[in-house]
Amino acid sequence: MKGFTLFETILVLIIISVILGFGFYYFNQMSQMNFLFEETNKRILDLTKTAREKAILGEENSDWGISFVNTSTDYVLLYKGTPTNIYFQFTMNKRFSFVNPPEGSSLSITFSKFKGFPSISTTISIKNSLTNEIRYLCIPSSSSPFLSATSSCLEF
Repeated sequence: MKGFTLFETILVLIIISVILGFGFYYFNQMSQMNFLFEETNKRILDLTKTAREKAILGEENSDWGISFVNTSTDYVLLYKGTPTNIYFQFTMNKRFSFVNPPEGSSLSITFSKFKGFPSISTTISIKNSLTNEIRYLCIPSSSSPFLSATSSCLEF
């Protein structure tokens, strides 16, 4: 007789089902992590824009700024006046980390009152350790902060 027995057919279907089950689970996890990475980048951008807007409005008659802290747990601080006067803290997911500033350091940027000019023009690099994808938060000296997929931070 030629062909497959019922047992062989069921065994192949079970193996294919297990493989597809793991594949769908992994794909779902990756999709959720990519979504969370994008949302984290947007949140950090929003905090940076908030610091700039509060400075431009002269809210509470003060400069406003943002600190990017790269430690074992990376986080972003929105502050009023000086980095020690914390207004809000956002802690990043442990799978995401700053590449710039480097490990064990921090970078503070203060926006000038009424003008909103940053104390330094820089690029912050954020890495997704699961996919090794890097996003760049560009803080130019004369315009609003923005996200970029490249480190060159060219505005179009």
